Amino acid sequence: METLHRLKVLITRPEHQAKKLASDIQAHAGIPIFFPTIEIVPTDNTMLISEVFKKIDHYDFVIFISPNAVLQSASYIHHFWPSWPKKTKIMAIGPGTEATLKILNLSVDYRPEKDFNSEGLLALPPLQSPKQKKILICQGENGCLSLINTLEKRSANVNTLNLYKRSCPRLITNNIPNSNEIDIIICTSNTGLKNLVNLLQADWHDVLFDKQLLVISLRIAEFAEKLGFVKAPLISDNASNEAILNTLSRWEKEIWSKNRQSSPPPS
Repeated sequence: METLHRLKVLITRPEHQAKKLASDIQAHAGIPIFFPTIEIVPTDNTMLISEVFKKIDHYDFVIFISPNAVLQSASYIHHFWPSWPKKTKIMAIGPGTEATLKILNLSVDYRPEKDFNSEGLLALPPLQSPKQKKILICQGENGCLSLINTLEKRSANVNTLNLYKRSCPRLITNNIPNSNEIDIIICTSNTGLKNLVNLLQADWHDVLFDKQLLVISLRIAEFAEKLGFVKAPLISDNASNEAILNTLSRWEKEIWSKNRQSSPPPS
């Protein structure tokens, strides 16, 4: 990958999830700026979560929807299942979730190869005909309704377990980034994008809506348009750091090329 030529990139992921992406951006001569627009908060239904994890071996498949779902499950898994039940197969929505499971010494049985979303999960062979299969989806509040509905239409027995909720962080005035020092903003969810507007609009005014966005799905791009963003967002192939970096690199290269073409020839 070519250099990012000191491209200034605002990262809105929760900071604990953004460190590797920031490191990769720095490694390619970009400048990452942290501005988390989502705070991950554990749900308070600990008794229910404990009861579900006690009986995890009753399920045919457990689907983890995000790295946060894995992190919030970790203490329950260690407590109830030092050895994961062989009958219960693990599915991860993407490479970040798989990597987090590996930290817990858990092997992933199934994971989409490209589309790291509900559609990618639904395309996995075991979920094509999951009739009467017992499936647990570990997720955050207001999770993947399309995944749940489609699995139920395919006659699976689906339960969901809400392990965390997403909240808008408290705005600290000293942490507001300078709008003139941001070239592009990465947003990986509708909630994060909505919170970005709530947090920065009062300070950045209309400048915010003129900024270039990089998102990970057409759904988020369409939501950005509804919110009033002027430029068509760049859409990464998926939510992986590699795909996001490739999208940044292509865009920066395009901007770099345009700037060189518009520069006057040397005298």
